[in-house]
Amino acid sequence: MPESIHLPLLREMFPQKLNLSVAEAAGLIGWTPASLKNALAPGRPKPLLRSVKIGRLRVVPIVALASFLDERLAASAVPKTPMGRPRKKSGGAL
Repeated sequence: MPESIHLPLLREMFPQKLNLSVAEAAGLIGWTPASLKNALAPGRPKPLLRSVKIGRLRVVPIVALASFLDERLAASAVPKTPMGRPRKKSGGAL
């Protein structure tokens, strides 16, 4: 398994914590807590993040958040193909 880029940073930001609250995790990925709660709902076909329920609270393990951020970083590095119909080649016949 490749080494995570974000895991050391998260452990430095949150020493002595293994799990983050939904509000803390949402703040780190730039979402609102309500949006992240909806994404973590148990009825979703494929959850974005792994979450754990401790009592009534739903928390996100730091390791799962680090792997999610690593996947987002890797996905942003892949160039996207332009959408829509391709343009005509210039210099064609009249």
